[in-house]
Amino acid sequence: MENRKTNTAILWSFEDIFSNRKTKGVISSWSAASYWGFSPKIDFKIYITFPRGYNKNIESINIIKKQRADKFYLGGIQNVEFNDRKMNIYSPERTIIEIIKDAKGKYNDVLIETIRNFFNKIKYNSNELKKWAKVFNIENIVNAFKAAIFFN
Repeated sequence: MENRKTNTAILWSFEDIFSNRKTKGVISSWSAASYWGFSPKIDFKIYITFPRGYNKNIESINIIKKQRADKFYLGGIQNVEFNDRKMNIYSPERTIIEIIKDAKGKYNDVLIETIRNFFNKIKYNSNELKKWAKVFNIENIVNAFKAAIFFN
């Protein structure tokens, strides 16, 4: 996973978010996909998800802050080390499901390449993928993408 070391620009303001404070933030969406190495998208924004109602005051033009109900926020969280700091990040399976769901049917070339990279380059857990597809209610979409990618 060379992306973890070379494509660090996406998490450049990590210190701004987690600097010496407890936070319930989880690195998510395109930022998590970059960390795991399946996103071709270079984005200088950090996508971070908080539980709904959690009022973490983060003022930065570089942060995309999302809030989700517990059903979508909890679970799939992994604790990893980045630049000698621990951070919470969604698993690859949870990440790809969130990206597909957030696209709301608007699939562009970057999204398609990200999905293709996920299925072809990442060693993923099928059961976790199915679980998150069900939670986000997109099982049919995920199955269609899988079939299209494996038959091409």
